[in-house]
Amino acid sequence: MTTNLHMLEGLESNDPRRRDLSIRWLADHDNFYRFKYIYGFNLLDDETHRVFVDEVCSDKSKRLGRFWPRGTYKTTIGSVGGSIEELRQDPELAILIAMNSGTNAAKVLSEIKAILRNNVAFTHLYGNWLYRCPREQQYSLIINRRQRPQKSGSIDVIGKDSSVTSQHYDLIILDDIVDEKDRDSVAERDKTKRFMNDVIDLLNPGGRIRLRGTFWHHEDVYAYLIEDLNLELQEEYNKGNKESEPYKFTITPARDAAGKLNFPNILSDEKLTALRIEKGLASFSAQQMLNPLVEGATVFLKEQAHYFDIDDYKDEDGLLQIDRYSFFGSCDPALGRTTTGCYAPIFTGLVNDIGDLCLVDMNMEIRQPSSIVDTIIDNDAIYYYEEFSIESNASQVLYGELLDAQIREMNLKIHTERVARGTVSSTTRMKKPRRYVPHREIYNTEKKDARIQSIEGAYSVGKIRFRLDWKTAPNNYDIAMKHIWNYPQITLKDAPDCLEMLYRTVYSQGLNFMAV
Repeated sequence: MTTNLHMLEGLESNDPRRRDLSIRWLADHDNFYRFKYIYGFNLLDDETHRVFVDEVCSDKSKRLGRFWPRGTYKTTIGSVGGSIEELRQDPELAILIAMNSGTNAAKVLSEIKAILRNNVAFTHLYGNWLYRCPREQQYSLIINRRQRPQKSGSIDVIGKDSSVTSQHYDLIILDDIVDEKDRDSVAERDKTKRFMNDVIDLLNPGGRIRLRGTFWHHEDVYAYLIEDLNLELQEEYNKGNKESEPYKFTITPARDAAGKLNFPNILSDEKLTALRIEKGLASFSAQQMLNPLVEGATVFLKEQAHYFDIDDYKDEDGLLQIDRYSFFGSCDPALGRTTTGCYAPIFTGLVNDIGDLCLVDMNMEIRQPSSIVDTIIDNDAIYYYEEFSIESNASQVLYGELLDAQIREMNLKIHTERVARGTVSSTTRMKKPRRYVPHREIYNTEKKDARIQSIEGAYSVGKIRFRLDWKTAPNNYDIAMKHIWNYPQITLKDAPDCLEMLYRTVYSQGLNFMAV
């Protein structure tokens, strides 16, 4: 809007009456001025925030969704300022702010109270809404301007970790209900979806919903709203059901597709570079680029995977050609079997005639230490490994020793049986076993993410290949594939870590992986 120049000049007047008149006029006619100078959001930037402020003040659509990066004041504008603005326009409203935690929700309400009580510019124009107000609690507030008695607060707040009440509201603000827990857990994503549905059930007929947040996972509740629910709402709305008015979504990442900064005064190139280093790829992608998969980063995209037919490496009897190909193995041990523990993947790959690493087996289980060793020994009896690598960091250092001990125990058992049969004398020195697992312990000093990302090139050009029948291959091969494809969205990095170690094991043999 074009601000009245006469009123702007009045702000500099020495006449207090003219200056006060200018302030009142600007507060009534310029939404951005009101938010920045009356509500006290001094860090707002005209170029960046005016459109959002105008939306909060003027757009009465039933459903609105806005996704901005973290640190761009979307909660300040949408939840804090938006709630005050709604009550300024209609003091009878009942507003619910729902967030990812009760603690964060209470902080937002506390910030609102501070403005209503302590902001001199606000109280000068609109009065103290908390003076002898009917209710002022940690999670609920009723302003003294409300005339109509009702149970719901002028502003109530709730967290995803709280029980949903039976109150009903004219405006529901869903603010950052998705967080890093949704990225890491299907159960958490389901919990968030249930929470959102329970909260939306509290909307009065004719009420409005405001959704603001950050994407964390390609299957989180925001993705569900955009890709599924909104299409259903649109279809019903087209039939004439006005209550099914679909969401109007605005998605603004830190940079657009052409690389232009959308928040240059807040998220500069230098700031974004620092955030990417500090947060890591997964968090930076979600919180700043609003994309769980980082564009241009070293991640394993499903469409870039390359495959092989396992039958091409079998003989006429359907057995793997052990004598023709070299087999290598790797294991990223877990520290113990628990219901929520890490996987202990054991991967096996063969090197084909052109130097590609073909993942014959990707065994994904949560195992006890003894089970890990047993599986490695059993696998060696099948594949006759050229070399097997075991990650040996911290407590994992015991696994190499455990494997050696198990082999010695097997050898002792064989020797004892020979003595019992009279094949050898009890005084005969025990021979070395005919077969042992040629293993080495890997001590990683480089950061895990950096190591994993280093093999993206080999993955994308097909020097790492996976079974064509990966969906039905044994030993949870499909789980390993999903963990690799979802990296770095999930915290479970065992599968991609084990893959990198296997690649490094083979590469260290001097094989030319880039051969044509």
